[in-house]
Order: sequence, then C-alpha cells, then structure tokens
Amino acid sequence: MSVHLETPTVYRRNTGNETKFEMEGGTLGEVIDNFVKMFPETGKLLLDKDGNILPSFRVLLNGENLYPAKKETPIKDDDKVVLMMIVTGG
Repeated sequence: MSVHLETPTVYRRNTGNETKFEMEGGTLGEVIDNFVKMFPETGKLLLDKDGNILPSFRVLLNGENLYPAKKETPIKDDDKVVLMMIVTGG
C-alpha cells in the first residue's frame, strides 16, 4: 500500500534534502517505522524512547489532525500523511 508522506524541512539534512516520500504501510505506525528505518537519524527527532510520536509533532491524515496520533490508525492506499513540527516558546 503506497502512502504519500511529507516531513518538516528540518529533516532535510537527514533525508538527502527530500521532504516528500512514497511509503508503504497499512497503519500510521507502519508508515512511521518504515520512514525511520530508511532514515534512522529522524527517529531521534520524531519518536520517544518507547517508539511513540513525540507530542511536539502533529500528524495530519488527508488534512485531518490526528491528535493524539495513534500508531494503530489505519492508512489506505494513496492517503497523505503530513508530519508537522510544533514550535513553542515565548
């Protein structure tokens, strides 16, 4: 199953300057895990020690916010997943 994945530009240094990918997976977790397998350094920025998506990210599935993002969320062929880094501070 092919899924469109878009990542934050901060990942460019770890992904060969790319931010858009075609990934395989039937769940959000499979898509994320496959992405991290391709680019292991991104896992340090995206996942906590238990492999869960950090709360500093929002995940959009076909434009809908999946907060809180659950790795078991089903993904269909040709879906679009966007990872957005949340900027905070004062």
